Formats: sequence, C-alpha cells, structure tokens
Amino acid sequence: MWKAIVIGDAFISPDTMEAALRESDLKVQYIKKLFWGSRDKNIYTKMQQRVERYGPEAEPWAEGLEDVIEDADLIFHCYAPLCKEILEKGKELKVILTCRSGTEQIDMDYCTKRHIQVETVVRNKTAVAEFVVGQMIALTRNIAVSDRKMKGGTWTKNYENDIFRRSIADQTVGIIGMGNISRELLKLLKVFGCQILVCSSHMEEGKDGCITYTKSMEQVFREADIITLQLRECEKTRNIIDRELLSLMKPSAYLINTARAGILDYDALYERLAEKKIAGAALDVFPEEPFLEKRFFRLDSVLLTPHVAGDTLDAIANAPYALMKKLKEEGKIE
Repeated sequence: MWKAIVIGDAFISPDTMEAALRESDLKVQYIKKLFWGSRDKNIYTKMQQRVERYGPEAEPWAEGLEDVIEDADLIFHCYAPLCKEILEKGKELKVILTCRSGTEQIDMDYCTKRHIQVETVVRNKTAVAEFVVGQMIALTRNIAVSDRKMKGGTWTKNYENDIFRRSIADQTVGIIGMGNISRELLKLLKVFGCQILVCSSHMEEGKDGCITYTKSMEQVFREADIITLQLRECEKTRNIIDRELLSLMKPSAYLINTARAGILDYDALYERLAEKKIAGAALDVFPEEPFLEKRFFRLDSVLLTPHVAGDTLDAIANAPYALMKKLKEEGKIE
C-alpha cells in the first residue's frame, strides 16, 4: 500500500488531490497533506514562473516536506519544486505524480538515476487550443478593439488592418512547435479549411493535405499570415523568437503567444507593432506578471489577456482526476 504525500497549491488544493487519490484504484496506506507557495494567486504565479524558467532550485520546497518524505514512496503534486536535495531525503520514494505535462519543477536527472517513476498529465491542451483560435478570430476580425471603441462611445468600421482583413480560411496559419496543444490546434484549424505550416525539429518535412511540415522557423515567419507560438521555455528556446525572426513577418501578419514569455523578445515585438511593420499580436503571457507595461496598452493592434488561456474549470481543478484516469487506463501503477 502506498505511503503518499500530496502537495497542493493556490490553484489545486491538497483536499482535491487527496480526494482524487482516495477515489482512484491505488491502494493507499496513508496520505500526508502539504501546501506549497503563496495562497495569493498573483504571488504564486511569480513563484511558478521562476520554477518553470530556472528549475526546482529556484524556489523552496513545500514547508514540512523534509519531515514526512523519509518514509513516503509516492508524491502527488503540481508545481511544488522537487530538487535533488529534498529527493535524496526520500529513501523509499518510488513514484512522483505531477498534475501537468511539464517536469521543470522536478530534478529529472536525479529521478532517472534513482529509477523514480515520474507520471504527468496533459491537463489543458483543449482549453489552450480553443483559446488560440478565439484569439485568431478576435484579432483578425477586430472583435476586441471594436468592443473597446463602442464602449468608449465611438462607432467606427475603420481599423488599422482594413486592407488585410480576411477570413481564417483564406490565410496560412503557422505553428511553431509540435506538442500536445499544437496537435489539438491542428484538429480545430482543419475545420476552417486554411493552409497550415508547422515548424518542428521532431517531424519529417513534407505535406499532408492542408498541413506542411518544415524544420525552418524562418520559412514560417516569412510565409504565414498568423503565427502561434507553442514552445516550452528552456535554455535552448529562451528568446528564440528574436528581432531577426520578427523582421521576416509580412506587414499583414499576426503573432500569437500563449506559450511562455521567455521565448519571445517583447521589446523587438513592440517595435514591430509600434512602427506598424506587422498587423497585430495577441499576448497571454508576459515577462512580468501582472503585466503593467502601458506602451502595449496604447496599441489597438494588440489583444492582451492575463495568462488565462488554459483556465477552465475542467482543465485545472480536475487535473488530479485526469491523472488518476490516465494511470488507470495505462495500467502503469497499482
């Protein structure tokens, strides 16, 4: 029987994680509940971002973890950092269950060395993919800016992108990165009948119906009308979308970032937008959150949202249950 530790946070409570574990098919001897990070969601988000960018040593582990980890053989968590120092104290640790797809918060090299099994779950791929499509339509068809203007007392049908305004079906959508969200996005985009250009180092180059696969990021930035970024942030991808790539975009092109702020040079993007060198951008992630850079606020060509692309009731709160369901279906842990 499993001796478990659950580590909740500001978005997924320890009680929810405990309930998911107890309702699963896993036989549990006991569950110790801990909490990681601030209960203030804005402060918590900053902590989460540091862990994502700099790894499990970027923030302290959950208070009290060192007192209960020695005998535990299973840890159930989300963003709570698990660095080598704390994992070494878990002499009996066999399994780590994490309520997200990323593992930046875990010292994976140590887990591999110790043969500690790490199981993840894709919790918000559909939510994010739907959000990206919504951004495409709102941005290219001026839904957000026209709403702002009407509420400000202005009735107008004239917008900065008038000469570029086309339906999604008549445009080429470029996707940078090919992960779970991108695969979900492909399903949705096919309905529009548009051409799709996917850049991924893991896919063979070639054409498959309306989808063209390429390893050239430059090709996507030169040819696509709408570009959506779907990369994880790591040392290799940090600031990979730089001034040089942005300069390749057509004046009629749009950029969407719901992935990570660290992959994009925001100063370079602002310059392209302010000088009207590209048609617009939709941004859901930012170098610092909350995002208060008013220079972006003044641009009608920019659609800003407060890092909510994956925030649906079924995506986050139900992540522990989704992970338990996955474990049952795959039969990996008993």
